[in-house]
Amino acid sequence: MLPEKKTLIFIVIIAAIFLAVANIIMAFPFGDTSSPKDDIFVWTKAICNENNYCIDVQITCINGNVVDVKPQSEGVYFSGRWRDPRPEEERTELC
Repeated sequence: MLPEKKTLIFIVIIAAIFLAVANIIMAFPFGDTSSPKDDIFVWTKAICNENNYCIDVQITCINGNVVDVKPQSEGVYFSGRWRDPRPEEERTELC
């Protein structure tokens, strides 16, 4: 076998081992503050202001506390006559 071919095979084997080890390491959650006992809840909700401007957001809660809010859509304006039909608690509570 040619020396170049042996070198190429060696490099491919080393790269494959490196990628396999990196893949295994990345499978473990480092720095994750949640534990299996934590109550984690993710959901979407429309949040509206007094001017009938609403936006859909994704809310992440851990143990009843908001930890992340991400917009999921562009905001929309509803007509001045529109009233949010949801009960007050459903409109204001996030977690």
